[in-house]
Amino acid sequence: MQERSRYVGAGHLLYLARKLWTAPARPVDRRVDTAPEGQVRLFPAGAAIDLGNPKVVVFFLALMIALIAGTVRLRMPVHE
Repeated sequence: MQERSRYVGAGHLLYLARKLWTAPARPVDRRVDTAPEGQVRLFPAGAAIDLGNPKVVVFFLALMIALIAGTVRLRMPVHE
């Protein structure tokens, strides 16, 4: 059963690849909102996405712990 699901998944990926490869090219709209209110509106949206992603929070905490542990000497009891 597991091997069958692998083949089904591989077939689905091949189908998607073929569909993407043969799709007609579409023009891309390259206009950028350079107005100041557009840029101000983007910051809270980006911050909400970053704070809502648990991987970002875990990475930030791990990084902060590593930085704090490197600069602050913690007195930990050593058991021998």
